[in-house]
Amino acid sequence: MSADKTVRSDDRNRALALLAGEPIEQHPSLPPIYSRREVARLLGKTPKRVDQIAAAGFLKRVPVPGGRRALGFDAASVQALLEGRAEQAGQEVAG
Repeated sequence: MSADKTVRSDDRNRALALLAGEPIEQHPSLPPIYSRREVARLLGKTPKRVDQIAAAGFLKRVPVPGGRRALGFDAASVQALLEGRAEQAGQEVAG
């Protein structure tokens, strides 16, 4: 990623921090993004279970700036799941 001149250094650092599971400082123009590890910790689930919940459509995956395959999770969908605003089927998947 360091050889890619189209990726700014701050975007690269945020992507690497996200991949490492570290909390990242968000750019003010970007929506908040959680890593899979952060979502698992917040929900009290395993990262694999987070993937299953996302596959069921109850967590919105978003691309990480500067990453080709790296995905994070939209903070609004994580918050909705935490607050129980997900559909009934989503609550069953999260359980």
